[in-house]
Amino acid sequence: MMAIPIESPQRPAARRTREAAAEPEPAAPPPFEAAFESHGAEIYRFLRRFAADASEAADLHQETFLRAFRAYGRLSAGANVRAWLYRIAGNLAVDAHRRRGRSIEADRESVEWASAAGDPETAVRSQELRSAVRSALLELSPSQRLGVAARVLDGAEYDEVAELLGCSQESARQHVSQGLRRLRAALSEWR
Repeated sequence: MMAIPIESPQRPAARRTREAAAEPEPAAPPPFEAAFESHGAEIYRFLRRFAADASEAADLHQETFLRAFRAYGRLSAGANVRAWLYRIAGNLAVDAHRRRGRSIEADRESVEWASAAGDPETAVRSQELRSAVRSALLELSPSQRLGVAARVLDGAEYDEVAELLGCSQESARQHVSQGLRRLRAALSEWR
């Protein structure tokens, strides 16, 4: 008669423990200071495109990193910190735009630029276009807005856009394409 080996209930658990120990754990997010150093300037440039002026962009930048700091401990291991920061910044930019209203505002920088341009009509028209583009960008969905900003304004490749949005490259292409289509429609009178 042949003996059939019987595994104890502890044996499979021990095997699972060894296998789990062999699999690398997702890396913890970098220290917050490193995240700020790595992404602070690009987040500011992103916010500057949507803010009414440099002062508002600075306020939004500060608020972005304040909110990020408060939530940083809850960020999961292996999370895309850059995409997370862009999402916070994008949401704050939309909120600021809504608070400001849809009217075209002349900010201090555009007044200074208009003085330097020499032609007041061209300067006003340029400011109106800039405001229209900003408003049209803020009307896009967050994924479309971030995708267009990353691809068109920052020159990111689609794999980088996909990583930023946390989606596939095909989805990233769709977000950018739909966003550009909506922008063209919203800005058709400026052609």
